[in-house]
Amino acid sequence: MREMLHHRRPLRRRPAPSSRRAVVPLVVLLLALPAPPAAVGEETPPGGRAEDRAPAPYGLHQLRLDLRYMLRRPFELDRRDKRHLALTGALTAGLYLLRDDIRDEVQDSRSDGRERLLQDARLVSRGAVAPGLALAAYLASFATGEAREKETALMLLESAAAAAVISGVGSFVLAAERPEDGDAIRSLRIDGHGVSLDAALAAAIVEPLRCQYLRPRPGSRPAARAGKHAASAVLYLAAALTAFQRLDQDKHWAPDAFLGVAGALAAGRTLCEAHGKRPARRLALAPLAVRGGGGVALRLRLGRSPPAGSPRDPAPRPPSW
Repeated sequence: MREMLHHRRPLRRRPAPSSRRAVVPLVVLLLALPAPPAAVGEETPPGGRAEDRAPAPYGLHQLRLDLRYMLRRPFELDRRDKRHLALTGALTAGLYLLRDDIRDEVQDSRSDGRERLLQDARLVSRGAVAPGLALAAYLASFATGEAREKETALMLLESAAAAAVISGVGSFVLAAERPEDGDAIRSLRIDGHGVSLDAALAAAIVEPLRCQYLRPRPGSRPAARAGKHAASAVLYLAAALTAFQRLDQDKHWAPDAFLGVAGALAAGRTLCEAHGKRPARRLALAPLAVRGGGGVALRLRLGRSPPAGSPRDPAPRPPSW
């Protein structure tokens, strides 16, 4: 194994909890979830049989479709995807260059109040959160009589499982040491921590909940739109605070936490696409040329989402099964 960085520097030891939290076997829960009965109000299409109806957006059949789509999607990148991937790579490289300075700044500014706040925010990264929300959505489907809640349950479990896989594979490929243990970066080691699992699990619930419940509908009232935007902001903030908590506790470097959040959000968006619900991009970064230099332009759009198929928001590509 080739060691990319081998220099170690004296580290400030700080007390940290030594217990290791077990990861909930999300894939087992996903496969064990029984396919629920047909929703109230579902009828056989006129002139057709029940077995000819379109498959419901939940159950093992949808799981296979989603898995196939997620495996093929990285090989079908459009221009916007490539820009987003390049930006993610550039930000990751920058964080690696500054990771020592970021660590020193975070550790020098630690306080008891901030630590309590971050510990509370980290609750969304618990391994039981996504399965718990999925179970709640599944049970709610019997009260609402709609397939959306069953679909939400599947998407939450899939997103959390994908986040765990991304963290595990990423930490194997990019096997960075924890800051409290050293600063070496190796590759292809099972004891690596290059992608934060806590940050990934916290971000895994964001996109499924957004595309299912928090996207304002055309013609909705301003108060309803504001409430959904605020709820989305809370989800993103919880994921960001969880990532920062890993830095505060000296458990991960800044790029490790960033990659965990970015990977889980990308997996969640891919699942939304697989279900025909491509989320609108509301945050955009682009290079900006100004007199005497350059910079980065940030655009945040909180208005109404453009109609599907419009030039500003192309319709989601149909899954090519």
